Amino acid sequence: MGPGARQDTLDDYFGDSNWKKTVRLGSTMLCKLKEALPKCAEHQVALDELKEGLSEEYGAALKQWRTQVEIWENDVAQPNPFE
Repeated sequence: MGPGARQDTLDDYFGDSNWKKTVRLGSTMLCKLKEALPKCAEHQVALDELKEGLSEEYGAALKQWRTQVEIWENDVAQPNPFE
């Protein structure tokens, strides 16, 4: 096989693989979405429990930090609280 034929063969294989991925994209995304939705609820419960646990000891600091983040999100010219 010469260099040109080799390149054409590789292009055919890669093109076929990409085409199959594109055709199956809808069903793949549906499967991933079906897996993600229940996990979202679980993570929300865990986040709420974490917030509740932290608010007992660090409630004032969390409120102050949340305010700083919201101010920065509305106007990025303000100091970045993540730095």
